[in-house]
Amino acid sequence: MRDQIMTRSTVAREEIAAQTQGLSTAYILPQEIWLEVMRVLADQLDTNSLYVCSQVSRGLASLALPLLYSIHHNSPAGLSVIGFVKGSMILWRSIIASASGATFLPYCTFIKALNLSNLLNILDDVPRYPQQYKKYFQDVFFAPPLQDLKIRRGRAVDFSDATIVAAADRIIDKLRTAAHDEDKDIGITSLEGPYLPTANLINWVSVLSRLKSLAVRDGSVLNRDVGLAIRENCPGFNEITCYFCDGTDVDMEMAGCIGSLNPNTLESFTITSKNELGQETFQALGQHAVSLTRLSVRDIGHPGLNSLHLIGPCPQLQALTLESDRVIRRSRWASYEETISWLEQSVNLVDVRLNIADGPQFLAAVLEQSKISLLSLNIEVTGDADALYLELSRQTKIQTLTIRSSRDEDDEDMVGTETIQLLVVALSKMEQLRQLILSEPLTAEGFACAKCDTLERVSLNAYGMDEAYLQLLCTLPRLKFLHIMSSTAFTYWQLLAFVQTLRDDAQGDHGGFHLALDGQLWEYRFSPVDEATIRDTIREAFGGGFEVLVQGDPDELHESDFSD
Repeated sequence: MRDQIMTRSTVAREEIAAQTQGLSTAYILPQEIWLEVMRVLADQLDTNSLYVCSQVSRGLASLALPLLYSIHHNSPAGLSVIGFVKGSMILWRSIIASASGATFLPYCTFIKALNLSNLLNILDDVPRYPQQYKKYFQDVFFAPPLQDLKIRRGRAVDFSDATIVAAADRIIDKLRTAAHDEDKDIGITSLEGPYLPTANLINWVSVLSRLKSLAVRDGSVLNRDVGLAIRENCPGFNEITCYFCDGTDVDMEMAGCIGSLNPNTLESFTITSKNELGQETFQALGQHAVSLTRLSVRDIGHPGLNSLHLIGPCPQLQALTLESDRVIRRSRWASYEETISWLEQSVNLVDVRLNIADGPQFLAAVLEQSKISLLSLNIEVTGDADALYLELSRQTKIQTLTIRSSRDEDDEDMVGTETIQLLVVALSKMEQLRQLILSEPLTAEGFACAKCDTLERVSLNAYGMDEAYLQLLCTLPRLKFLHIMSSTAFTYWQLLAFVQTLRDDAQGDHGGFHLALDGQLWEYRFSPVDEATIRDTIREAFGGGFEVLVQGDPDELHESDFSD
């Protein structure tokens, strides 16, 4: 049935085009088929076709528009920058205007995600456009009934947080009325905003009964009152994301929010930047230890590292990200052993990203004593990694592996033959490896011994990246992306032969193949014609692309002499 609908969606696109051009059609699809077709278009995030559907007739508009607005937060594809901004701004304007009853349908009741950051980003970009576009966007967006949202600072229009909050208040008030007076089902499951004042946030949450995830720029707005509002009104809530959490009381306030939620309901907790979270927050997360499946704390400080173990056993934890700044990475944290014991109990852990003090040694100790079987690992190597590579030889199910090196120059001597041999052995055991990003210096012989025949995406910082290495990479039957980070001296004919070998591999699967060189030496730079030929050959053979950066341009080096 689904395949039939997919076929009908293709036919429907042709019929839509014909109808909008005033052409007669040989048949008319039943209404229920149109609905299924539009659902498929929505699944494909095809906002353009849904918009065209809405222009055919009022009947089709009543089917297409609810689906169009339910996916409005997904960027429309295939538009210019100006076209994208224009389309997104008109969508947002109609959503806000519908809260005043000034539109054909109550569009704001159809949306699934209220992403206020997206609205602010679009409006923030307007002053950077040429004058004719800037005036057009301002005139269109702030036309009645949105004229009272225009805030001026002097003679300029200010797209401030206050504008965004006022727009959100208007939408939420309409949703409240729709829910209470019209018995409409409010489907918003995600709320995201650049600045969400605590008082407004509590008011909004009280209306969004289906809310599952909340993302805020400043985590300091979250406190016990917000947590209680979520607990009382949002039974399915399970995700908190903050860009930063800064302030003297932020640890206690965040703990109050988390601790006020229903126990063991929070599944995902993410901090993406600077934070001062510590003992209070991680103790509060302990109330969700059984439900927590994703924990991501970037820029974590000593208070956070020393408090991780206070969460307690997390049997359902599947994804863990811990990253700290370079100063903190130079010193082991006090609760190192306690944290190892804590993480060992997370037997369902499959996705790990680590950039912390003694990260390789820490993870090696965890893997040595646990039954954890990873599918994805992204780790920053600082210092000795032998113990980690030894343990990775037992991680046979890894599909995505990223090993980046941030060793000091004094530590580079640690990367000896034995270390690389341990890594090669580990790679040879990963029979499901699909993606490899490797900063460690792997030779052609080492790569050959690794026997990574399942690889599809490869990024290497390798020693001796020459024609022989290319011939070795040609033997990967599924290679679709190759990124070489180290210096290279390939000739035009070597690269062309490499591409042609992949093209002639009848048993291989190289669709969409893309080649990127980050350090082609200046002496071996390609002529514009040769570079275009390689790019065209890749595009014609695989539908892929070719990028090359030249290293050691004498003009750039000469200019750097005058940089002072």
